[in-house]
Amino acid sequence: MGLLNSLGIIHAWTSTHQLKGYSESSIGWIFGAYGFFLYFAGAQTGGLSACTLFNPAVTAVGHWFNVRRGYATGIACTAGGIGGVIFPLIILFAAPKIGFPWAIRIIALLSALMCAVACFLLKTRLPGNSKAGMSIDFRALRDVKYASTTAAVFLVEFAVFIPITYIASYAIHVGVEDTMSYLVIALLNLGAIPGRFLPGLIEDKVGRFNMMVLASVVCSILTLAL
Repeated sequence: MGLLNSLGIIHAWTSTHQLKGYSESSIGWIFGAYGFFLYFAGAQTGGLSACTLFNPAVTAVGHWFNVRRGYATGIACTAGGIGGVIFPLIILFAAPKIGFPWAIRIIALLSALMCAVACFLLKTRLPGNSKAGMSIDFRALRDVKYASTTAAVFLVEFAVFIPITYIASYAIHVGVEDTMSYLVIALLNLGAIPGRFLPGLIEDKVGRFNMMVLASVVCSILTLAL
């Protein structure tokens, strides 16, 4: 977790270095295509999507908690904020010295090590549904409440990575110094650490949907304020 939150510095770095001669719209297609395969292809890509790594790890936490499930899940999700701080700093300090490719290789090595540790430590409590297998039951979407929730979560998740992907490049565009523009991503993810576990703590008391609505409204206002 954290690599998705670091797309902004990768976009900003490549647009000012490796892909400097390309237009912003051409570079944007790269990350747009990535978003397509992440959200629309999903598990159907045979494990190539980040969904197959993120979803099992997060949902397994909920197996062990009921009353404080939101708080537990929020703590687990702080890894995204921590990784979103570490990975941009690696690129910021390592890329000028050893090159951008080696900075990415360091991130890949850290991700592989953390993934290997998680594979050994991750444990589920509830048994899997052997009858369903890997098939998707679209009949569940007949329930209006379930379908509405699914659409809402999809749109929120789809929208949340647009500002974080392009905010560093936008900062460069408006004249912010390159190094400070790259640091915007790290600072943004630093704020995401308490921003992930505190809503989980609150939602166990005020309701999960209430907290989701409040968080979505606040994020919408802040994004529009950019």
